[in-house]
Amino acid sequence: MLNLYPNHIFWNKVLNQITIRKNKLWKYLPIQSISIKGLGKNPSKASLKGKIQDLFGDLRIVVHSVSDHDRSIILYLACETLSHRFDLLGSGSVEMPKINWHVDFKTGHNWPKGIYYLKQRQYSVSGSDIKVPWELSRCHHLLWLGEAFLLTGEERYAKEVVDEIEDWIKENPLMYSVNWTCTMDVAIRAVNWLFAISMIIESNEVTESFIDKIYKSLYRHGWFIYNNFEKNIPNSNNHLFSDYAGLLYLALFFQDTKNGRKWKKFVIPEFFEEIRRQILPSGVQYERSISYHRLMTELVSYPCYMLKRIGIPIPADIEYRVRSMFSFVATYTKANGCAPLIEDNDDGRFLPFLRRDFRRHDYLLTPDSLEQMMIANGVGPFIYENKGSKMFKDAGHAVMRKGEVFLFITNGGFSKYETSLKVLGTHTHNDRLSFELAIGKDDIIVDPGAYIYTPEPEKCNEFHSTAKHNTVVVDEEEQNELSKDNVFLQKKNSITKQFEMPSNEECYGEYETLKGSMRHHRVFQLEDNFLTIDDILSKKGRNHQAVLSFHLSPDVIANQTEKGVEIDSPSFVINMSFDIMESRSRLMIEEDTYSPSYGVLQPSKTVRFCFFFNDIINIQTILQWQKK
Repeated sequence: MLNLYPNHIFWNKVLNQITIRKNKLWKYLPIQSISIKGLGKNPSKASLKGKIQDLFGDLRIVVHSVSDHDRSIILYLACETLSHRFDLLGSGSVEMPKINWHVDFKTGHNWPKGIYYLKQRQYSVSGSDIKVPWELSRCHHLLWLGEAFLLTGEERYAKEVVDEIEDWIKENPLMYSVNWTCTMDVAIRAVNWLFAISMIIESNEVTESFIDKIYKSLYRHGWFIYNNFEKNIPNSNNHLFSDYAGLLYLALFFQDTKNGRKWKKFVIPEFFEEIRRQILPSGVQYERSISYHRLMTELVSYPCYMLKRIGIPIPADIEYRVRSMFSFVATYTKANGCAPLIEDNDDGRFLPFLRRDFRRHDYLLTPDSLEQMMIANGVGPFIYENKGSKMFKDAGHAVMRKGEVFLFITNGGFSKYETSLKVLGTHTHNDRLSFELAIGKDDIIVDPGAYIYTPEPEKCNEFHSTAKHNTVVVDEEEQNELSKDNVFLQKKNSITKQFEMPSNEECYGEYETLKGSMRHHRVFQLEDNFLTIDDILSKKGRNHQAVLSFHLSPDVIANQTEKGVEIDSPSFVINMSFDIMESRSRLMIEEDTYSPSYGVLQPSKTVRFCFFFNDIINIQTILQWQKK
């Protein structure tokens, strides 16, 4: 298979079209038998246990070493799953006496059974979210049942795993349900099944009949992935990498079969090459979303741990990039353990052995977290470098720390895949020269998040917009033009001119809009108890309207004063003031919204400072704080 480099793009497009056309033909063929050709005999229970433990190690000791706190969470989550109560993508707790794998239970819309997977999306209706059945069918909740079985030995947990997998297989024939439309989800489901089975393998519920069903279904998952890679020519993305990660697990699981050996020969070099394509030299995933970087860190490192465990060498440059990914996580993690909500967020996880606040990424950095113990079982964690302040220039991100203060600044604009042909947008927002500010464990000024994707295009565009970030809007011009028809399609309207961090106390950047020819130059100066932000705006002509926005954490209280705004956080009092040579200005504190995870909205406040200028203006914002 050709690599996705610019000189191969034409042939990759040709191969991609051939694959699409071939997949349209499968519906006329006996795919149930074709997809398990060469599988051979089912393994015995003992053999199945050995195959899985070779890949994952013995997980019993790991699970039994969890803290009492994590044990109580696991048992709670397992009991919720036994009752078929699910809380996904902002749905709130929803109970289904019988699990419906095809429904968006936020709206009640069902995707029909028995419809070929390439036609399923046409059955979506306005307001429905196809991500809900996809998320449910990733089967993350089976991990919690498996863990509960290991902790208690109670067969009811293992029985639920078996019952749900058998029901899923029955309700979702290969290629004939909504849950085959996205290869990424097929891959993630297969790996979650493997881990869940590894945890209940000693149960009496794991019968020869169940082994026959699951063994064939997992093989079909591998066959499907191999024939349905999500290649977005000419660039790769987290979907394609998920496909490779899932196939890697399945290839090693089935390496005693002809197809398994073929998958293994293909996917190991492609897995490494895709890391080189998608992970920038600084360690940041090229789509530049913090949430997707967390997902990619799991998708990259977890299979690498497995390869190390079974003795497959990892190239030195790949080891370096994996360590760099962890270093980025360590750099952007705030004192409260949370990550900034920079760019898109869909709550994506690979193997969530515990359900956590989706803003918490610090488990990746903790050797005794359940996730790290499960994945690094018998291998040991990757050793990473934890830098306090650092610029990730290739990603357009910078982190400044001084004392208790954390400042995350972005000036990347469009996410960029390395190709000489064109610049492509991905999961980025209109957030040039925007920032997040935290002091101690208190979030003060935050990125409001992403909220939702296709079900509510207007809301999605609102959260992508320039005004929804902590930066400046001049004459209502967007940094990139948003589309009403496709929320992931943006037209580039700004370019980076500068982005530098000459010291741990100073960072500056500049961008220019293409249509309005407006230049915005911003300088951050950080001290122990105050931050100054200098904005220089230039645009030819008179009477330009500018709006400075500062989106406040839902955990703070803000009141307008004679000198500006007083912000009251749990531990600090922050005074915000403005220095501007312009009399026509107005300060407001508006009601607004904040989204801590996909589909969830919380009330918040936003400070807006509006003013007018002719040709050029300089405005300084001063934030000064003291501990209570």
